[in-house]
Amino acid sequence: MIYIRENGEIKPVYELDYYSVCPQCGEEVNVTDEYLDGELPDVWGTSVYCPRCSAAFAEKRDFIISNIGQAVKRMSNEELTIVKDLTADNI
Repeated sequence: MIYIRENGEIKPVYELDYYSVCPQCGEEVNVTDEYLDGELPDVWGTSVYCPRCSAAFAEKRDFIISNIGQAVKRMSNEELTIVKDLTADNI
């Protein structure tokens, strides 16, 4: 068990409140169990977006997904190669 001592009392890490700062807007986010999915995250490499930024991202993602087919059909081979090269490192 991983724990901390607080005023001499042992507290398991999973019983603590977790907080993060939204990397988009800087709002403090209470990281609930729904974010953790029952596991301890990489505390140094994990970012948690606030509900407002998460919703904005989801809206943009959904727009891109629903329109990507039409956009690709209009691209030249050169433009498709540029997109492929730009995204290759992120896949």
